Amino acid sequence: MSLLPDPACLTLKVMRQNGDAIVIDAQTTTAMATCPLCGCVSGRIHSRYRRTLLDLPWQGVPVRFHLTVRKFRCLNPDCARSIFVERIPSVAACHAQKTTRLSYVLLQLAWLTGGEAAARIARLVGLTLSPDSLLYRLKAISNGRLPVVAPRVLGVDDFAFRRGHVYGTILIDLAKRCPIELLPDRETRTLQEWLTRHPGVEILCRDRSPAYTEAAMKAVPEAIQVADRWHLTKNLAEAITRFLDQHRAEVRQAAPVLAAIDGDLPAVWPPTKGAA
Repeated sequence: MSLLPDPACLTLKVMRQNGDAIVIDAQTTTAMATCPLCGCVSGRIHSRYRRTLLDLPWQGVPVRFHLTVRKFRCLNPDCARSIFVERIPSVAACHAQKTTRLSYVLLQLAWLTGGEAAARIARLVGLTLSPDSLLYRLKAISNGRLPVVAPRVLGVDDFAFRRGHVYGTILIDLAKRCPIELLPDRETRTLQEWLTRHPGVEILCRDRSPAYTEAAMKAVPEAIQVADRWHLTKNLAEAITRFLDQHRAEVRQAAPVLAAIDGDLPAVWPPTKGAA
């Protein structure tokens, strides 16, 4: 695990010990930022300010990040937000006081052990947290009050609310192997709007749906699109089946020769019912 939450967009300036904590000064390095309201990309910096984030402890010692982030001017004259703060979802959610990776660990700990036990375990590794605060975050997630952070690697697939009638879209953080949101349908516009509101997706793993392809091309054209493993296997199986169907006669002629070489192969292809 890297010392920085996301070395791709952060650079380390200074690391020092301050009392009973390790303090790390870092700053963002990306040249451009996307307006969260209209999606316009801007490189015009307005100002800078510092965020303080609690991170994973180091050998039982608390770690705090002093992170310098920037405000940008939106280049869209029709946008209602003329100045916006750059989003760094891989580091921390908007207005969060903890890094994304620390929040994930604490939520998993609270989910698996409960508030009291999670707070005791956290104290053992150098974090002082109340059981109530941990339980509050669990309740906030179940009620949908916490903002969803777009993962770097996003999985997109459809699922059935009512099979054969009503379908939705499930979004999965493939790095953490957990679902992050359900969309009410599987339309292009719905996924496109979600991707626009949640910048940061670098790799999008999807099925063969043209709606998902179009949404990704419009909202995150710079992201790498890949087919998921199940559909790759399905594509391969269909291609092999078509090939064998087109060359059935040649396969029948080759089967006895192969059977003589390897006794485990059937002498007739396709094998008859009950054949080994």
